[in-house]
Amino acid sequence: MATTTHETAGTFVKRLRDDVDAMYDGRIDDDEHRRRNRVTWDAIVAADSAVESAVLADLRSRLPAPQTQG
Repeated sequence: MATTTHETAGTFVKRLRDDVDAMYDGRIDDDEHRRRNRVTWDAIVAADSAVESAVLADLRSRLPAPQTQG
């Protein structure tokens, strides 16, 4: 069964989020977080541009709405 871009992107996003959680929970230190983050992003870029675009779109969709001053 072929892996779809969405499934692959979802797997990468989960890995990124899990590593952030692990860092904030104290299960890994900053150096390990940076190492894992680099490995994950290298894999994302190596997958293909559709996967990279899907990961970026997913992460951007999770950002908080911009605050306006008025």
